[in-house]
Amino acid sequence: MFHNRKQAAVKLAKSLEKYKKEHPVVIGIPRGGLETAYYVARHLHAELAFILVKKLSAVDNPEYAIGAVTEDGTVYYNPGTKEKFSREYIDAIEQQKRKEIEKRRKLYRNIQLFPKLKNKTVIIVDDGIATGATILAVVAVCKKGNAEKIIVASPVCPHDVTKQLSHEVDDIVMLKDPDEFSAVSDFYENFQNIDDEEALDFLKRDS
Repeated sequence: MFHNRKQAAVKLAKSLEKYKKEHPVVIGIPRGGLETAYYVARHLHAELAFILVKKLSAVDNPEYAIGAVTEDGTVYYNPGTKEKFSREYIDAIEQQKRKEIEKRRKLYRNIQLFPKLKNKTVIIVDDGIATGATILAVVAVCKKGNAEKIIVASPVCPHDVTKQLSHEVDDIVMLKDPDEFSAVSDFYENFQNIDDEEALDFLKRDS
């Protein structure tokens, strides 16, 4: 059990010290993942960046991830999920999430431009991973950006998702990867939501 995101991030950062000499780019997933990434980047004396991504959810179950879409238009679908929904629903949910991302992009990219990833060691950080959809969408962006090495790091991730991610990236660093998993919040004593203003503050601190 982690006390909060900061405490989890400090522990995670210590597990990533082997990458310090590679001068990595640490990419946070806004919003909560950006706080986690901030402390990781600070510990590694690394560049802090972010990539905006939105989960594509089932209409009757917001927690069920069909996939995810990123700010550059990259879309990832969890295997076997897309076929369960109509083409009309898929198109509608993608359009809705793209609009939400564009609105947020104007706010966030006013603080920091899209990161340069070519030939870089990239560490993608989130405060917790559930289905892996958002992370895999960001991984796809990093591959398109010709990152030299891609690492995914998080305080907690279900074991089966960790296994899935291991086939897509160069390294996985998880503090906990339980077989039984319900929600990321179960592994934190304090897991309060972070709003955009709070997330942007971490970027401003780093600038």
